[in-house]
Amino acid sequence: MEDINHQLQHLSENGLGKGSLTPDQQYSRISTAERLDVCVSEAILVMECVPEVLDLKREVWLDIDRHVQGETSLASSSSAIQPSLLSSDMEHRENFVVTHPINPPFYIPLVEIVRAPWTSDKTVDMVYKLMEDIGQAPVVLQKEIFNFVAARIQNACLQEAWWLIKDGVADVDDVERAMYEGLGMDYAFIGPLERLHLLSGGFERYMSQTSELYCSAQEPFREPERMGGHAAEVMERELESFARVSEVPDRRRWRDERLAELSKLKRQLDVKEEGT
Repeated sequence: MEDINHQLQHLSENGLGKGSLTPDQQYSRISTAERLDVCVSEAILVMECVPEVLDLKREVWLDIDRHVQGETSLASSSSAIQPSLLSSDMEHRENFVVTHPINPPFYIPLVEIVRAPWTSDKTVDMVYKLMEDIGQAPVVLQKEIFNFVAARIQNACLQEAWWLIKDGVADVDDVERAMYEGLGMDYAFIGPLERLHLLSGGFERYMSQTSELYCSAQEPFREPERMGGHAAEVMERELESFARVSEVPDRRRWRDERLAELSKLKRQLDVKEEGT
């Protein structure tokens, strides 16, 4: 609770508070419970955030399922596990979705809403609206897939970065810089498809001009490889030159401060755009 209070105050002081209530008013509405039934019995939404272990999550959800009302929306923060694997044996499984936030969610608003085959449209609509109301940016997957959307895109980038460094094409610093000084500048505001759409005045036009190039670029892609061993040791050493493990907490704070400023800038630009 002390940490929650500190975070509410910090967000407000940095212009990143959400809603119309003061931090103290928000804090006064937060309560704890020592028993699960007391916690969830009258809830509108239950969001589970236990570790990413399938058996543990299933056990917790079967317990929750016994105590919730029929209209309660049920959401897991799972970062990869399909909702059908979590909810298949639940009585209220039509109310179940995955709501996967991106860390740190205070500054990165994306929430992936993933439905199981039996999830009702009403549940998806309710959770989507709630996420919008609290200032997040929800996206809905129309069908479930392992690892969802954001992580799959991230994993594709990570796999190619691994090979570029392992093959001696570039070192860690150069690959990192290619993202945050290059693609990342655009990606803070638009996605990869719109980026190409804007480059040539139309996505189809861009692809018609570069389809052979993209086809050739895909040919050297290789089968997934378990990352580790000597290559990982080399990358660790290079990362230590500018992001020492012993200084990770400080580096996270450094990152979060910049994410906060970027989040404020994007919010200000959105307000300015809405007013024009």
